[in-house]
Amino acid sequence: MRVNGLHGIALQVLPPQVILLSHSSVAQQPQSCFILYSYFHAQIQHSFIKIEFVYTIFTLIVLPSNLLGQPISEGSSQQDVNPSATPDSPLREIDPNTGVDDAIATLLQIGVDVITLDKTISALQLTKDSIPLLQSQTRAITNSLDTLIAQTLLLSYLDPVESTRVTANTVILKPTYTHLLKVISEQASVVASNYCKEMHDWLGQFRIDLLFSTVTANAILVLPDAALSEAAWGVQDREFPPVIAAFHGPYS
Repeated sequence: MRVNGLHGIALQVLPPQVILLSHSSVAQQPQSCFILYSYFHAQIQHSFIKIEFVYTIFTLIVLPSNLLGQPISEGSSQQDVNPSATPDSPLREIDPNTGVDDAIATLLQIGVDVITLDKTISALQLTKDSIPLLQSQTRAITNSLDTLIAQTLLLSYLDPVESTRVTANTVILKPTYTHLLKVISEQASVVASNYCKEMHDWLGQFRIDLLFSTVTANAILVLPDAALSEAAWGVQDREFPPVIAAFHGPYS
């Protein structure tokens, strides 16, 4: 027997107690509606947890392979990964016929840039001589995000397959951002000694760039992918304020 419509789907996937509650005369009462809402809210949260876990594992597999042989040094700057980038013109020349593959390549480069800065700060004994290295690596992340924003602005509405590819490569970066913020927070006293205001300002810019890149990407994603990308950004954005607060003044 074939079951059609949302009612049939509900009969197949919902537990019996929820089905009975939805059919009962008390289903219109506030308490019953709250129980139904709580059930679906819990299911959605559980689904996001599973998705985030899968993307985290995928990140650990994909991104480290891009870092093999990548030294943490003055050479790991934006000028190395984008030969045409200069301090006055940080963006790569954007092809007006840019495609999804170019945007995904930039997303992967952002992951490499973030992990490079993460490793540098983790091992850093900050002195004034270390400041140019931090400046070049934070600038590399900013420039890559600016490039991504410019690329996505040139793309039209994506088909479901391309949308899923962009979304997957966007969401898998979340664990790298989270770990970078964790390392910066743990090293706040060391970094703040010589790089306090600069780090405060860069973290604010980083947060804004992540918002802009999410907005421009969501404009071309199919609705379910845009919802997932928005949810991932929302979780990420809440991690910024306590880290930024660690670098508030007074500045010397």
